[in-house]
Amino acid sequence: MFNGDILNVFESLQCGSRNHLRAFVGTINQMGGNYTPQYLSMEEFIIIIENSNERCN
Repeated sequence: MFNGDILNVFESLQCGSRNHLRAFVGTINQMGGNYTPQYLSMEEFIIIIENSNERCN
């Protein structure tokens, strides 16, 4: 793999992780729960949650 390929894989994993976080938090909210981020800052968390799902390559 070339460095560019590794970067593309990493970016795709990050994109998928953001989409999964949105789905996870959405499900918790629908069930009446509340999610508090453990590793992300609140600012990073809000930025991710407030955006729509992304199309990952």
